[in-house]
Amino acid sequence: MTKSEWIVVRWLPVIGWLWLAVWDLYARLLPHRNALSHLPIIGTAGRLLYLGSFAYGLWLLMRQPALPALPSSEVLICGLIGLLVSDSFHWLMDGFPMHW
Repeated sequence: MTKSEWIVVRWLPVIGWLWLAVWDLYARLLPHRNALSHLPIIGTAGRLLYLGSFAYGLWLLMRQPALPALPSSEVLICGLIGLLVSDSFHWLMDGFPMHW
């Protein structure tokens, strides 16, 4: 558990442990620095699909009649750019790892 994860678990125990449980499965499926999890575009898309599947599952469990409204396209594009930039810098700081 990283220091930031420990802080979340300590201050928001239920949310923190749920967050760790969700990401533990991802970490077991794709180890850190694996090309599929670490390359900026591929890794970002994979994590979005992974989290999206959990969100969709929760939506189904709550039996909501309709999907919630999405933010505007400008907000979605800015968010995607932010994720891609963040992942790119993470990859850069890790020394461009690419192993399968």
